[in-house]
Amino acid sequence: MNMWHQRAAAGLALLLALTMTACGSSPKDQAAESSTEAAVETTTEEETADPSLKGLARKGTGSAQASGSAAESAAESTAAESTAESTAALTGSGAETAAVSAADWQPSHKASEFKPEKSAITMRLALADEADSVTGRTCQKFADLLSDYSGGTISAELYPGGELFSRTEIGMAVSGGYVQAAAGTPGIAMSKTLAIFEMANVFSSMDYAHSVCDKTSDFRALISGIMESSGVHMLGLEPREYEVVSSSRAVRSAGEITGLHLALTNPDIAKTYWTQWGADVTESTVDDLYYNMQSGKTEAQVSTVSGIFERGVEPMQQYVINTHSHLLFTALMMNGDYYASLSDNARAIIDAAAEDAMSYSYADALGTIAVDQKRVEDAGMEYIDFTVDDIRALRGSASEADSEVQDILGENTYGRLMAALGY
Repeated sequence: MNMWHQRAAAGLALLLALTMTACGSSPKDQAAESSTEAAVETTTEEETADPSLKGLARKGTGSAQASGSAAESAAESTAAESTAESTAALTGSGAETAAVSAADWQPSHKASEFKPEKSAITMRLALADEADSVTGRTCQKFADLLSDYSGGTISAELYPGGELFSRTEIGMAVSGGYVQAAAGTPGIAMSKTLAIFEMANVFSSMDYAHSVCDKTSDFRALISGIMESSGVHMLGLEPREYEVVSSSRAVRSAGEITGLHLALTNPDIAKTYWTQWGADVTESTVDDLYYNMQSGKTEAQVSTVSGIFERGVEPMQQYVINTHSHLLFTALMMNGDYYASLSDNARAIIDAAAEDAMSYSYADALGTIAVDQKRVEDAGMEYIDFTVDDIRALRGSASEADSEVQDILGENTYGRLMAALGY
């Protein structure tokens, strides 16, 4: 058992005691929520049951659309227009991307708000992602802002691409103090205590995921508590990109997953989800993914769009399908003891730089999703985006895998996290 798991187990009882009220709402908040719900008469029971879809169904559903076709159809009919609206809201493309982009982003803090440190501070920041990725650019923005806000007295040396630690080692490295700071993808690969991020179709829209990552949210407070009990101080959390399916055959609805010969490189809980949805799952190494598709053993694989292009597009990859089943996040973290050892001024600078860097990260993620979709089209593949109804169907048939997550986290922790997410 690594240090992350040991410290998480030791602090779990304390975490539960400290968060007894974390998931509650104040009377003022409850009144505001009641007022809002009363004003929206079209809210359905299904939307309430799936908070990450709340408000999207009212914009309309419809059959899955290939990338670009929804916008073209919108000019032709009201029905297609509502489909395009729901697709844009789900994926963070279209109007959402136009509203927020990395190019237009501005920090919320200024260097004049802070004082330089008396002694220079240099920290090492490890990440498994490449420098030219959403996580890589977020870390660079964090380093730039640290230097700016501290007058050059606080600096972060970046080690991207797994130069220091792999994806599975990041959590242990920052928890154990082998590195002062790190950025990684929360989930089982980092620590089993973060298994909530493996749940399918719980974070189905970028907007919703962004809202629960806000520093004032109950979910953010609970995740921060879990990390703190493991010796890690979480500086920021934001959604980054969806995992997608690249396939040799089109899958345009939840029902068409049945019989899909699908390869998974990181099966874990994902295998249970896909099996429940009717897929024929094969566990594969990364090196064997394309061979399995070429030989006909499999016809689809789960990856990210960036992962598809990093390994190279093969002729059998004709479709890219976004089921919204698994949204990846970026967590910016610091060793808890190291963070506590710093001066109040240094912590204030770090907190401000992290807050602004993560705000930038979300803007960058939205723009990257739109760019990735165009890359898919330009490569001759069809981009298929699941509708709200299909996403809801997947969420409604995931009880077995959900139970696995509950078993890993424990009933109390699982219940608090799900309540904080509105389920």
